[in-house]
Amino acid sequence: MRVVDTIFRARDDAALIGVLSEIPGGADLLAWFGGHLPSFHDAEILGLELDRVGATCRIRAHTWEISDEVDKTGHFVRSRHVVASFELGGVTELSLKGFNHQNVIFGLFIERSDNGYRIELEPCYGLSGAITAKTVRVALEPGTPLQQSDLISVIGPPADCG
Repeated sequence: MRVVDTIFRARDDAALIGVLSEIPGGADLLAWFGGHLPSFHDAEILGLELDRVGATCRIRAHTWEISDEVDKTGHFVRSRHVVASFELGGVTELSLKGFNHQNVIFGLFIERSDNGYRIELEPCYGLSGAITAKTVRVALEPGTPLQQSDLISVIGPPADCG
């Protein structure tokens, strides 16, 4: 039997928008989604980097906007794809679990904490947890993540080291 480890609680959208508005790059993220809060529901964590120098952490998440429209295959139409990088400085607390080959989250939330900011990755499949840091900034890469086949066509196949 599998136990689902998740916490459902109400979030104050106005407070989340306020926090995003005060961090560098946060207003750009809100603007990308037409001024409203992105849900990060079913977003995929593409990468997680930890560096002891400066106690930094970088989380890259692919998210999008989903509409009520349905395509020919019966799937909801997704648009406004973006890879959002959350760069945290002065990490003071870190609790992560479940990292694997695919890391889909139920949601991503940022809130103020006594030590700066707290980012929570709500579990769905793979990585989940929370990170507290003194600083946070957001950087955006519009579009879908670069696919491995696209990367190979740009830089060529791996060299034969044999």
